[in-house]
Amino acid sequence: MDAMVETKTLEMVKTVFIKAPVEVVWDFLTRKENLDKWWNRVKADLAAGSDYTLLREDGSAVVWGNVVRWEPPRLMETTFEVGALDGAVTRVLWELVATEEGTRLTVTHSDIPDGAGSLFPPLDAGWDQHLGDLRKLGADTAHCTEEA
Repeated sequence: MDAMVETKTLEMVKTVFIKAPVEVVWDFLTRKENLDKWWNRVKADLAAGSDYTLLREDGSAVVWGNVVRWEPPRLMETTFEVGALDGAVTRVLWELVATEEGTRLTVTHSDIPDGAGSLFPPLDAGWDQHLGDLRKLGADTAHCTEEA
């Protein structure tokens, strides 16, 4: 009888507060024209069961995956693949909670292979950069909404 080998994985959790309503933040996470503003260009809107590909400036794929859980506007889970992970499929859980000031977004990137430790710093920096851009976009949107 073969013994099961347990693969150790890593997890990264990021939380940001965005000065915009949950529904607006959901649109930032799922609509092509909004994803293009804070993350990477994407070929189409994200939707339940859809495949997605994030594109570099030259049009080549940088990240790809599938939307595996879809509970608008509160929760989305995607697979997350990148070439440097050598075929490993990781997961990203996006959880949105309304707060008095807007939205608390928690992003949990899980199933990162333990052997991918050298990728952890660039993943960490990438999430910080992109989520910072999203936070700023949310604040700009809230400011525009208040003035209207």
